[in-house]
Amino acid sequence: MPARRNQGPPPIEVKQFTLEEIDAGVRKLKRRIDEVKALASQTVRFDDARVESATRNIKADIIDVFGRHSPEYLAHGSHSVGYPEQIYGQEDHVYELAFVKGLPNTVLMLEGLIKRLEENAKISVGKKQPACEPRSMASTFTRASHPYVPTFTMTGTTGTPCSMPRWPS
Repeated sequence: MPARRNQGPPPIEVKQFTLEEIDAGVRKLKRRIDEVKALASQTVRFDDARVESATRNIKADIIDVFGRHSPEYLAHGSHSVGYPEQIYGQEDHVYELAFVKGLPNTVLMLEGLIKRLEENAKISVGKKQPACEPRSMASTFTRASHPYVPTFTMTGTTGTPCSMPRWPS
């Protein structure tokens, strides 16, 4: 039987977002912020089921928005709302204090993810759309620079004529 090869960790995948994905991701992360702020306004202990639920929701939304192998998930996928610091073997009041102090940091982390999405939206909007998107095939048949590649002139969405090569089929 052949030996198994160690394949190592999967490669990091940086997601290319559409504007709809960005809007949906911002809405999801804002719901997580509201959930964390609700925990802060209530008298909830660090080991309450709602705190664990908030942690699972944050992790699931990061995976859903950015992907399991994204830099964002690698950085924040292990975040815990109830246990924001890696402390062990302490009394409950120490965990409770760390929980209360960690809630604003959780909100800041989620706001940072939203800011990253909004920056992606600005980049997506800033990308130049092609000036020659065919609206109507048309007009003239001309010869391109190569005598065997016919070119059709079309009217683009901006109203400017543009030429696209059409390869013989």
